[in-house]
Amino acid sequence: MAEVSKNGFDLIGGALHKLHGKGSKAFLGTLIFVFPLALMCMIPYAGWAIALFCWGVLETGYIRFMRRTMAGENPGFGEIFSEVRTGWFELYLGALMIGMFALGSAVILVPGVVLIGYYSLSLFTAEYYHIERVGEAMYQTAVRMDGNKTTMFSFKAIFYLFYFIVLAAAALSAYGVYLLWATSPVLSVCVAVLAFLVFVLLWSWITVYHHATSEMFFQEILHNYEFKSTKHFREEVIEKKGEEEASKEAPAQEAPEEVKEEPVKEAAPAKKPAAKKPAAKKASAKKAPAKKPAAKK
Repeated sequence: MAEVSKNGFDLIGGALHKLHGKGSKAFLGTLIFVFPLALMCMIPYAGWAIALFCWGVLETGYIRFMRRTMAGENPGFGEIFSEVRTGWFELYLGALMIGMFALGSAVILVPGVVLIGYYSLSLFTAEYYHIERVGEAMYQTAVRMDGNKTTMFSFKAIFYLFYFIVLAAAALSAYGVYLLWATSPVLSVCVAVLAFLVFVLLWSWITVYHHATSEMFFQEILHNYEFKSTKHFREEVIEKKGEEEASKEAPAQEAPEEVKEEPVKEAAPAKKPAAKKPAAKKASAKKAPAKKPAAKK
């Protein structure tokens, strides 16, 4: 069992290897995912709110699309929008995740880092295990992220830096379009459209590799967690089996038998010896002399 990579560059390299031969489809799917959200963000306030709530729904479908693509399958692009009708849970969780990311970006130290570290992969967990409760998805993610937050920050910091550079360039472009509007409105519109397309392309390019790396990391922590759970379960079984064998080998201590007290029988009255009959008088040893017959006359 390979342990979770401790180097963010190793994870990025593994993601590049996984995308080999699948990068074109992954990039096109990412464009389909990013473009509507970026277009919504062009509309102040209302568009921002719509994008905020739609991100979780589209992100869940995009996670499934990228997972299947990286596994060598051939999913359709409609997979990205598969949660649009039934994604109320993803909608709420996605909005919550964006709020956490915003807080984590504004508050670089605690609690922002803690929120990102424990819960940033909640949508991955919810999609993988088909969880439909926000609290359960966040709890299961936090359990699996225990001991792996440093690795996650090591690669996310790299992608966040690229995202920041693209956002800074977009802000400068927007400011240039604002200045150009006063002199040439038509040119400023053309520049704005071109800058928007370039922004979407760059953002999508970063997102492909960011998401592929996150998927690699997520699969590694899943395997590591399942391995630990199986090992712990096996140890419990072995320990229990050992206890049972030890109990069989130990001489069983027999419980003392209860002595049943038999009811004391009353002794039967002793029989009186039978009275001896007086012995018959023994015939005298000498017989009486026989009478002589009388003499005949």
